[in-house]
Amino acid sequence: MTESFKSECIATISHLNTVFSVYATDKKPVPTAFSHFKVYEPLEILVEQHKSQNQKSVSKNTAKYVKKVLKQHFKQAGVYFSDSPLIASSDFKNDDKMMLWSSGNRYCVLGFISGNIFERRTPGYQGKRFFNRGCDDDARAGNQLLVQYVENDDYTSNKPITCVRGQMPIKFQQIPNMKVKPKPTILENDHVFSKYMTKMTQLKLQNLVFFNLVDNKPWESFLAKNFQDGVIEYLDQKQEEYEMYEISKLENDQVLDLNEQPSFKFSQLECKKLKFTKISKPNYEIGILIISKNMSYVHLDYHKTISKGGKEYANDLFKVFEQIYKEGYTPRINCVDSLDRTNCFLLYYYQYRNFNQSNDAIIYGGNVISNQYASSNAMKQDLARFGKRTNAGKMQDLAIWFRRAIFNNLIDGKQQDAYRLIQQETRLTIPNQFNYLVVFLSLLVILIAALISIILKAENNVTKIVSIVFCCLVCLAAQIGTILGGGKKFAELGKF
Repeated sequence: MTESFKSECIATISHLNTVFSVYATDKKPVPTAFSHFKVYEPLEILVEQHKSQNQKSVSKNTAKYVKKVLKQHFKQAGVYFSDSPLIASSDFKNDDKMMLWSSGNRYCVLGFISGNIFERRTPGYQGKRFFNRGCDDDARAGNQLLVQYVENDDYTSNKPITCVRGQMPIKFQQIPNMKVKPKPTILENDHVFSKYMTKMTQLKLQNLVFFNLVDNKPWESFLAKNFQDGVIEYLDQKQEEYEMYEISKLENDQVLDLNEQPSFKFSQLECKKLKFTKISKPNYEIGILIISKNMSYVHLDYHKTISKGGKEYANDLFKVFEQIYKEGYTPRINCVDSLDRTNCFLLYYYQYRNFNQSNDAIIYGGNVISNQYASSNAMKQDLARFGKRTNAGKMQDLAIWFRRAIFNNLIDGKQQDAYRLIQQETRLTIPNQFNYLVVFLSLLVILIAALISIILKAENNVTKIVSIVFCCLVCLAAQIGTILGGGKKFAELGKF
């Protein structure tokens, strides 16, 4: 449902002493993890030209083309803008709901590099982490960092992802002494965890998933057990049904029969490194997976998996939660006192998300970014889907080549020119006003008429065949001449 509003200038581009302003005349709100934060998708775009009084501006044809290019660019899937500049302030103060944008622009293009990261820290809890770790009495997690990752998955809908990073949401005490990691003492765990979950609910974060990056060392597993107990007790209070799985590591030569897992559709996943076995009591090697309708928990032994280059372990877990929560989920990445763990896990998470999106962008839009090469679409799709060329892709290449040859499509087109304009490059390919296609079609009609006349007058089959072959060669020569003539003319505009 669109939202009526006055036109807003979302971008200003300068080209050859001429300024072009891009206005959004209609917009649609984009859902974010925070209901108060306004992000929009432009539905209608208006581009206005502002001429320079003292300097020579661009020609009418160039201005017309630039307007068309910018309008098409800002209407493509994955372009968003804010109702204010996309940067707030470095002053956190006590505004717990403020979101800081990581860019100074009013708009962001997410169509192909389909992700952007926005971060903020939890205020009011800095400097206390050496005494009361985890959550404080107000359920604020120490060193918590909210990372919002907005992405455009399927080019028709927008799926914002918010990732929460920081201390475990339980309250425990750790008095500093000469030991590197003094033994913790749990404090008011049940009350604090429930209060923390209430705050997460108020933020309207959907399908919260706790990734608990702890080891099976005695003092860390002690915290993990209390964290896990808090999750189970919270689910019991909400009367939510849940299932518990043991996560174990597969050996290199072990083959997993995914059909052995009856409780969930693990057969649809490509979990090559991890095995999920349904259990009733935790007794884990690597970790525990608890699944409910709206919340899940993972205890992942960090040093047995992630720190040893176990990106595949993390990817398997991401696939599991994508299968469970098809509408998206909010990963809550927790550690004890080392943000290196969460940074590393976040890196894997963003690599996984970006790779999948880049792969989809190539599969579904391989020929959108650049039309420069005849085989770009099928070749990129083949390599993205199958890792090799296919006969179907080669046939598609042939069709693309023939279509480009007929229509004299020897330029990159408006999509590339839009990026050149935004990057303040001055060389554009303005389409030649002379229509070579009309000339070619006229010649073709004349030759076909001559061919029909010759065939009708011919007395034997040999004459007919020779006439047909001759006319086909003439048509081919006319087409080649048209293409070469057009290509030369386009080359004079300075883009090859």
